Order: sequence, then C-alpha cells, then structure tokens
Amino acid sequence: MDLPLLGTAGMGLVFGWLLGNLYGRIHNLQRTILAVAFASLLILADLWYLVGPSAFIVLTATFIPTVIVLILWRRQLYRRYGLPKTKLSGG
Repeated sequence: MDLPLLGTAGMGLVFGWLLGNLYGRIHNLQRTILAVAFASLLILADLWYLVGPSAFIVLTATFIPTVIVLILWRRQLYRRYGLPKTKLSGG
C-alpha cells in the first residue's frame, strides 16, 4: 500500500473521531451540518488533488466505521453511566 494512502486512512480515522464526538453536542443543527459538509469537501478535494481518486475510497472506508463505532460506544456509556455533568447539562 502506498504511504499517501496510509496517511489518508489515518486522516479518515481522525476526522471520523472528531465528527463522532459531536454526537449529543449539536446545538445549531443547520450551522453544524453546513460546517461539517464544507470541511469534508475541503478535505476530499485536497486528497483528490494530492493522492488521487483512490483516496476517496480509503477515506470513506475509515471515516464511516470510525463515526459509527464512536457513536455506538458513546451511547453505551450514556446508558451505563448517564450524561456527564458539564456546564451545558447544568452540572
């Protein structure tokens, strides 16, 4: 596997983890969706230019499972321990 594709996989893991952390924290849904879509398009355009079309496949193959696993894990933690006490939750 080429080194740029491994870097793309790492970028997909990091970006998926960052977006998965938005679960349960979105206050302005429309603005958040717009910002995430814009950031995603910039990342995809950059990877397409630097690595090629195969970068899209690698990024998607790492990004989507990362988001899903993180959301499922956070749901399990919320069910088991409840919501964390933060400034937003009144704690």
